[in-house]
Amino acid sequence: MTLALQRGPKSVTRKLPPWPLIDPRVVRAVTTALQRESLSPLKDGVPGRFEKQFARYHGRRYALMTNGGTAALQLALAGCGLEPGDEVITSPYSWGATTGCILHHNAIPVFTDIDPDTLCLDPTKIEARITERTRAILPVHIFGMPADMAPIVQIAREHKLAVIEDCSQAAGAKYRNRRVGTWGDVGAFSLQASKNLVGGEGGILITHDRKIYERAILAGTHPVRQQAELSSPGLKRYVDSLGFNFRPHPLAAAIANAQLPRLAGWTRDKTRNFAHLFQRVEGIVEPHGAEFLRAHKGAVHGYHMVALKFVHPELRDLPRSVILKALVAEGMGVGGYVHRLIPLRPRFRDLFFYGRGCPWTCRHSLRLPDYTRGNWPVAERLCRRGEVILYGNHYVLDLKLMDQYARAFEKLAANADALHTYAARYVKK
Repeated sequence: MTLALQRGPKSVTRKLPPWPLIDPRVVRAVTTALQRESLSPLKDGVPGRFEKQFARYHGRRYALMTNGGTAALQLALAGCGLEPGDEVITSPYSWGATTGCILHHNAIPVFTDIDPDTLCLDPTKIEARITERTRAILPVHIFGMPADMAPIVQIAREHKLAVIEDCSQAAGAKYRNRRVGTWGDVGAFSLQASKNLVGGEGGILITHDRKIYERAILAGTHPVRQQAELSSPGLKRYVDSLGFNFRPHPLAAAIANAQLPRLAGWTRDKTRNFAHLFQRVEGIVEPHGAEFLRAHKGAVHGYHMVALKFVHPELRDLPRSVILKALVAEGMGVGGYVHRLIPLRPRFRDLFFYGRGCPWTCRHSLRLPDYTRGNWPVAERLCRRGEVILYGNHYVLDLKLMDQYARAFEKLAANADALHTYAARYVKK
C-alpha cells in the first residue's frame, strides 16, 4: 500500500453528498414563503412557526430566532442579565464568537482548560476560576461533542450562576438522553450553512425561563415584537428601537423548518457511519470523546466535525502537519480549526476590543484575569501539536466511504516509517 503522498493511488474516491440539502421539500417551503409571506415579518410568520417547532422539538417553552448563531448567543447572554464587569467562565478552545459575545456585553471572559478526551470544558477545573464577580458558565459543545453537563450545572447551582450552552455546532446531540441546549438556563444554536441544521444563515436560542426570553426579546427584536410579547412592566417601559436588529430572514426560517423533521435521522446515520469507521480502525485512530461516549449512556455526538486522536504507537508522535498532508493526499477533507487559543491571540495580549482597553479597564471590572501562556495546558498542547479535524457533513449513510477512510488510515499506519522519514526531511524543527 503505497502512500498517495509518494505517488500511490488515492484511498478516497467517493464524494460526500451536497450540503446543505436543498431538496424539493425545502424548495417548496421557500417558494411558499416567497409567495405568501412578508419578507420582513416583525413578529410571527414563518420565523414564528419555526420557533414554535424548534422549542417543541427540544421540550422548551420558548425559542427566539435570530439572524445568526452569534446573535443567538449574544441574546442568550442578555437574557441572563449579564452586566459590565461580570465574569463568564468559558472554554479557550472554540470559535471566537463564543468569547466575542461576552466582550460585547462589556463582561470579562475567564478561561478554563478543556478535558483531554472531549475537548469541552473540564468540569473539574471550573471552581478554581470562580470569583465574587462570576455570573455565568458558558460551555461549548465543540464539533458536536456534548460537554459533561451534569457536574457543570451542579457547580453553577451551588454558586448561583447561569449556564449558557453554546450549541452552535451541536444540533441533534444529546447528553444523558436529553438534547443539548436543555441542560442550562438557555441554549444558543447556529443555522449557518455548514451546521447540522441549516437556514443558510441564522441562529436560535431556547429557554424554559420567561424572564430570560423577555430580556432577550428586549435586547434584539423590533419594537412591534417587544410590545406584543413583553409582559414585565419593568421591561415594557423600555420598548423602543435602540436595541440590536437581530431579526432573521424568513427564507432562512423556511429552510430550517423544512429540515428540522430530518435532523434526528441525519444524526442517527452519522452515528452509524462513524461507529463503522472507528470499529475498523481501532488501534490506529479514534475520535476525541470516544472514552466519554462509551462511559456515558445516552450521550450522542452531533458530528458537525470530528476531532481525530491518533493512538497507533508509530503515529502518535508524528507531526500533525505530516498526518494532514498524507490524509489530504489520500483524498480526505481534513485540516485544523482553532489553531491558536483565544486568550493567546493579540486582542488579549493588547487588550484591544472596544478601544481604551475596554471592557477590561472599565470601572466596573475589578480585575484583569491572567491570560498568559501556561494556564490551559491541555488546550495549549493540542494547538501546539496541531489539530486533525475531519470536515464535512456525513448525514447520508455511506459505509463504503467509511471503508475508504479506513483504508487511508491503515495506509498511514502501514507506512509509518516512511512518514517519519518524510517528517525528518521536510518538517522544520
